[in-house]
Amino acid sequence: ADISQLPDECYYRSLEDVDEDLRLMLDSPEKYLTDADPSPRMVLTDDPNRRLYGRDAQTSELMAALGRSFSTVGQPEMVFVRGYPGVGKSVLVKQMLTPLRDELGGGMASAAFSQGTQPISVIFSAFDSYFRQLWLTGDQKLEDARDRIQSALGDKSDVLDELIPSLPLLLGPPRSSSPMSIDSIEGSQALQRIVHYLRILIKCLAGPAHPLILFLDDLQWADRATLDLLSQIMSIPDLTSFVFVGTYRENEVDDRHPVALEISRYKSEGMSVTTIEVGNLDRASINSLCSDSLQLLPRVTKPLAEVVYHKTQGNSLFTLSLMKAIQEENMLFYSANARRWVWNIAAIRSRHIDNDV
Repeated sequence: ADISQLPDECYYRSLEDVDEDLRLMLDSPEKYLTDADPSPRMVLTDDPNRRLYGRDAQTSELMAALGRSFSTVGQPEMVFVRGYPGVGKSVLVKQMLTPLRDELGGGMASAAFSQGTQPISVIFSAFDSYFRQLWLTGDQKLEDARDRIQSALGDKSDVLDELIPSLPLLLGPPRSSSPMSIDSIEGSQALQRIVHYLRILIKCLAGPAHPLILFLDDLQWADRATLDLLSQIMSIPDLTSFVFVGTYRENEVDDRHPVALEISRYKSEGMSVTTIEVGNLDRASINSLCSDSLQLLPRVTKPLAEVVYHKTQGNSLFTLSLMKAIQEENMLFYSANARRWVWNIAAIRSRHIDNDV
């Protein structure tokens, strides 16, 4: 490339700038010392394997809770991840738990609440999704899970067939009892029957050789019946290697909200509860994201990162949306002449950003 056409940020202004780049090249030669041109496609995705930025403390807290429960004598753990909309709560959990689940050979049942969700249905939806995925893989984990369920529930497992529609995929057609749907659960006796068999199911699925994670997103919309059911799950006698992880929007959960009240109750009942706060990204993290996405040195992307941070205040969702938008609007584009990504800083500064998640 003709160096006379390079933007100002490409030039060194001090020995400190030179030293910073040399250290980066020494630490990550595969990243910064290559003959290949940067990709003309911005490496900015919501892929589960995308690097987490600025979340070392939160990652450590989550890993500590998992480590305690997944030990040979580990007790159940509850982890609540809270933060404002768009800060990346769900991304943090999924990107941490998915590879860990695969590494440990365990399982993860996950689902999300929405406004108006039918009481207790989300927990059953989570296990329905888990069993469906297990059935699709068709490996040894499927056979092991089938054996444990049949041994624990026998012909009573079909009580849960309509609540967990994928269960018959693992176990075959209805065995003997009458399955129950969410709509048919009337009265405390029917609910107790369902909870009884669900607790047996969870206990047989979780263990040191096959840890189990239950992840529920958007707890701010959870109903009291589901929160009470969680308490009954966590109090299963001799339950080990089981972790519940829930996320919620802290701006929608005050001290009188059912979630806050239930968390206090869980703690008072002696359950192991960890609360993790997820905030906005700092300037350095935004710059790392820009540097990695555009395959440029952090010193070069710093002016762009400063503008992005100023407009988004480090909100992860806003940041990703803005980066994609300015590329679509040609304020950020790959220059074949310069053989790198370039941007119109003035146009980006003046661009309006929608602050609604």
